[in-house]
Amino acid sequence: MLFATYFLACLWYYYIDLVIRKTNEPNDFKLNFNLELDKPYKRFIKTWYYIFTTLVTVGYGDFYATNTYEMCLAILILLAGPTWFAFTMGNAIQIINELASLTSESSTKNDFNIWISNITKDKGVIPKNIKIPMIDHFSYYWRHDRLNKIANFSREDKFSLDCTDPFFSEIPQKLKKEIFQYLFSDIYHNFKFFFKHFYKARFEISRLFQPRHFYENKVILDGDEKVNEIVFIVQGIISANFTNNPNTSPFWSHKDTFVLGDYFYFKNSKPFAFFIAVNHVNGFAISTYGLSELIKMYKINVLQYINYIEPFYENLALLSRGMPQETEEAQKKTFEGKGLLSNSTKKLFSGLLRNSLLSSYIPSDSNDKNHREFSDAIDRVSLCIDKINCNRKALLWELKEKMAWNIKCRQESTQN
Repeated sequence: MLFATYFLACLWYYYIDLVIRKTNEPNDFKLNFNLELDKPYKRFIKTWYYIFTTLVTVGYGDFYATNTYEMCLAILILLAGPTWFAFTMGNAIQIINELASLTSESSTKNDFNIWISNITKDKGVIPKNIKIPMIDHFSYYWRHDRLNKIANFSREDKFSLDCTDPFFSEIPQKLKKEIFQYLFSDIYHNFKFFFKHFYKARFEISRLFQPRHFYENKVILDGDEKVNEIVFIVQGIISANFTNNPNTSPFWSHKDTFVLGDYFYFKNSKPFAFFIAVNHVNGFAISTYGLSELIKMYKINVLQYINYIEPFYENLALLSRGMPQETEEAQKKTFEGKGLLSNSTKKLFSGLLRNSLLSSYIPSDSNDKNHREFSDAIDRVSLCIDKINCNRKALLWELKEKMAWNIKCRQESTQN
């Protein structure tokens, strides 16, 4: 652009000089604007300025052609110059749009705004409590979407592995695997226990990933509804509650890296609790119908995976049945009154759970000896937390064995 205008400025200056030498025009560009009194570099700048403003617009009127010869050349410049300039700017805008479309966020955002406008036009103003979560959901989705056009959005009634993106469809299968490995290497590593059992379909499962996030106290898995999505929790703390009321005391919590909803989907049952976000939780979700179709296509034996996760959920269900359904403050007042609060800092073996186990497995009319023995057994397990580095599953199993042994001893003493 600069070179073209520089060339035209030189051509214009040469042309008016030629007109002065070959004709007897009473006025010319140099004479009219006193360019002969200026230094050469000032003459060049003013001439370049005139050409540039004439090409970009139609000139500002401070410089103009002064005779018929100059007007003829100016007409040619005005015919060819703006046309060329518009063509150049059009190409530049096209390149910018193509670069912007690499993320596709801008175009999809425009489509989303048009969709919202159509709804507003037909149904009236959308309430804020509906519109704001919608905008928040899609804004987060577009920022954290790793798949873009290679995602699988097949419908439940017509599931397919075909990809609509022409470039991705035509690259070799080996390269496709490398792309998925690059995009989701962190997910494959953090959830290796899941992808170990679904290894054959891991890349197609990856095409089902949709970004999800949940704010504090937001219900992730509803205990009253069947599971439609399996959520891979990447970051954040989740808890299991009896109700969707965040003020009730949770009986279980977990931080980061957890697959939520898989067990209940494979068991075809509703969750036995409400799983709620304790803080801001984010991750990815896959549709259950999509996973079901992939299991059929790749002939995956899900029983191995169910057997792998079932002990954990059985213990979690056992834990949920032993906890009183009261708020945390109410529980605290109740157990402080009975003087049964434990000094343990671990939630799993807190005074609340300790008292709940005592009341569940030791009848109120039982003698003090049985009560004391069972209480001592729980305390011994609680001390393991400070002495050994073991997970909750192991502690729960040890507690279960202790409880079973004490109950057996109590039954034998009763029979005798």
